[in-house]
Amino acid sequence: MPRHSALGKDLIERADFRDAYRAPLSRSDLDVVDIFFGIFGQRPGWMNLMLIARNKVVGLAGLEVPTTLEIMNMEKRDRYFVGEKIGPWPIFFLGSDELVAGRDNKHMDFKRRWRTAGGWVWFYRFILLPIQVDAYFKYRGCRSRAALTNSF
Repeated sequence: MPRHSALGKDLIERADFRDAYRAPLSRSDLDVVDIFFGIFGQRPGWMNLMLIARNKVVGLAGLEVPTTLEIMNMEKRDRYFVGEKIGPWPIFFLGSDELVAGRDNKHMDFKRRWRTAGGWVWFYRFILLPIQVDAYFKYRGCRSRAALTNSF
């Protein structure tokens, strides 16, 4: 996990789920916005249809979802600012080598982080659930999340 991040150490440590990936960056002229669109800018048509269908269903439950236009028409602009959207996600932080975007919703706080450093591109995901997960597992009869995980 990252040592320094716009997300803050507290958020990273409190995450109920987090993972990270890295890949060599073969083009040093790319910034984090270029990398974002390189990963998320093009999707197969069937995936767009699945996202639209999913969003229609969960939107009925009152969750905040991207619009159909945001899914179908991901155009790269010249400039982005915190508070605007990049693709379907609001931007929480944008620096020269780091982008944090995601969505705070009723069922979870979801953040994605892209960072370039030392010839690598790093991709992180963080999810915080609104319920106390350990309390939930205790209610369900497990002593802890670790006890449940170690039983498989």
